[in-house]
Amino acid sequence: MVRGFDRFGQARIMEAIAATVIILVLAALMPMLFKSPTTQLQSQVESNLETYAQTVLAELINNPHFLTMLEHCLSTHNCEALRSLMNTLVGPQYDWYVAVVPYGKLVTSTSIVSGGEYALLPITVVVNWKTASPIQVPYPTTDPRVSELTLNVYLLNELLTAFGYKYQINTALPLSNVAFIQCANQSITNITECIESGQAVMLRWWLTYFDARTGTAVVWVNATGNIYMEVSSNSSLPYDVLTNSYCQEPYCYDQGLGGYSYLMLNAYEEPYALAPSFTDVNYTTRTSLSCLSCISDAVCTRQDLNGAYHFSNNYLVKLKTNNLTQYGLPPPTVSCNASLKLPSEPFGYSVYAIGQLITAIPGSTVTYNVTIEAVPYNLTSTQPRVSQNITVLTTLTYYGNGTEVVTTNITTSTGSRSNSTRLPQYYYLYLLSMDIGLNGICKTSSKPVNLTVSTTIYDFPTTLSNETSTTYPLPCDLVQNQIGYNITITEINVTQSSPNPQGYNYYVYNTTSIIYDMWVSGMPTTTYYLPVYVSYSFDKLSAMSVVHMERYRLGGFSPTASAFAVVQLNGTYYLVYVGISSLAGG
Repeated sequence: MVRGFDRFGQARIMEAIAATVIILVLAALMPMLFKSPTTQLQSQVESNLETYAQTVLAELINNPHFLTMLEHCLSTHNCEALRSLMNTLVGPQYDWYVAVVPYGKLVTSTSIVSGGEYALLPITVVVNWKTASPIQVPYPTTDPRVSELTLNVYLLNELLTAFGYKYQINTALPLSNVAFIQCANQSITNITECIESGQAVMLRWWLTYFDARTGTAVVWVNATGNIYMEVSSNSSLPYDVLTNSYCQEPYCYDQGLGGYSYLMLNAYEEPYALAPSFTDVNYTTRTSLSCLSCISDAVCTRQDLNGAYHFSNNYLVKLKTNNLTQYGLPPPTVSCNASLKLPSEPFGYSVYAIGQLITAIPGSTVTYNVTIEAVPYNLTSTQPRVSQNITVLTTLTYYGNGTEVVTTNITTSTGSRSNSTRLPQYYYLYLLSMDIGLNGICKTSSKPVNLTVSTTIYDFPTTLSNETSTTYPLPCDLVQNQIGYNITITEINVTQSSPNPQGYNYYVYNTTSIIYDMWVSGMPTTTYYLPVYVSYSFDKLSAMSVVHMERYRLGGFSPTASAFAVVQLNGTYYLVYVGISSLAGG
């Protein structure tokens, strides 16, 4: 049971989750090598064996009976049910091999530093750079000042057991005994030497969310390069390496170093919600948000007093709309606006919102409107800069019967383009992200630079996500010797609207949604490495496996293609390996 998520009132986590395969997001520990298929497996014909192996694996571990079969196999050594399932998934022209290995046997770390009161996990965050003609000067394509880390806390705790259980990341109040540090002098590679010489700095960081089902934590840190995740020997408080003492509060909250989102506040009910206190993450607060009701109908101006929008210490803003404009009812439209003053950057920006749909009149919409300025630049910076004003809108439309459509539209003075995706159900509690970036540089006046908006919506209760991408060409002849564009965001607007009831009685109904958190950052650096070695060699997997079986029992199995995933069973993590070999030599 995920603590706190049932308070949101949507898609509650039932006891059946114990019988559901949990696919872990392992970030740098292991690449995700498969995607769940959207159609039934075509087991008789498959030309690409790598894709075939990945699809077989996805069908296997997503089968609702897989964990029960695996548990029975481990406890009784009778694996015929698992064998039968594999035979139904794989065509007879292929031999298959399945191995199940305790994940801890495969993972080793050689770089964890123990400092007595703390242990340090090194994380190297790598900024993406690009060199393009004609300037031949490297420029960053991700923000070198801020990183977004996706960490699996359960697996990190498993690594830390090398020191016994003295150092464990708190999961009851997630990451509350963690800090992040960095050596101010990056040329010093020995972190102990850096700390002893007084050159270490405590970094500011922010926990967006923690999923207790999988152990996945998403953390923002105001640094890139060599970062150290410090895990305190105190189960509740981080250790401050600058003062050689424990912080007074979890997350070093008293120092403003760490904290979490409003989403986490609602889940864990501890007073450590914090606006990210580093300038490279522009977090929207109640004081920076201006809201209006009935923006399209002056008759409804009195509805401001009726809860058309509401601020709270537990979320950013609540929006309520109803198309009936009688006194005492919510207005048909409510809009909130945040003005921004951000620098023009070559790597673009990302916009994020964590929201929740409470109720919806069919046809209601929530629209996130981002105003962008694309500023052309050249080598000499002597030509006048004629900016392109661009509007990016992502609209969530709730059509009724659980049908939700996400539409992203790019509009400029010369035209517009849009793209949509239909969700399998309402995403009641969601994380919306819009990555707004530029592809290419100006080589000729006839070849444009593409503005690309990649929109992703993630549903917290189900862990489902959908993505869509929209591209619009920007001309390259605005200034002489133009190289390309930098972009900035000047404004974010959120509007909720409800439609005309059209004969239905919605007097007692309304559309209500909550925005917990909303923030903007430069395109964050997300590529990073942990000092973790994982061996996937077939011989080692076979030797260490607690379950292994081959379809035709020919012996000497040699995989032509293979795929991996990690599942959790009764608190233990297992690597599931599927190997495929063509009997025809293909």
